[in-house]
Amino acid sequence: MRVLIVDDDFVSRVLLHEMLSAYGGCDIAVDEAKGVGAFDLDWNEGKPHELICMDVMMPGMDGQEALRRTRRREKDKVNRLHA
Repeated sequence: MRVLIVDDDFVSRVLLHEMLSAYGGCDIAVDEAKGVGAFDLDWNEGKPHELICMDVMMPGMDGQEALRRTRRREKDKVNRLHA
């Protein structure tokens, strides 16, 4: 399983990584913009994340908006594959 951890808090990132790394590879992003970028990069390389753990309250773009952007990108990518 591939996991993306997006959190601005260092301790939260470390704890999530420790808990989830036993189940598969974990990528870490320190803010929502980098998280959306990591999602795009890995999807384009053919290895999308199966689980995204994202902090809801982060500076800049909040986790809810980052999730909406990620889901839109995911939908667009799937639609292009089936077009």
